[in-house]
Amino acid sequence: MPASWDEVITRHQKTIDLLAVELGYEPYSAEQIFDRRFEPLGATALAAR
Repeated sequence: MPASWDEVITRHQKTIDLLAVELGYEPYSAEQIFDRRFEPLGATALAAR
């Protein structure tokens, strides 16, 4: 699990933008669907294993 979600959010944004164009919807920011408060928890938990 990455310590930073930047790359994941970038990939999701590209998907959102593509689907918005193809389906005729307004694109939105992928940041809206990620709660960055939890970003460090996964990496910390895996490191502790």
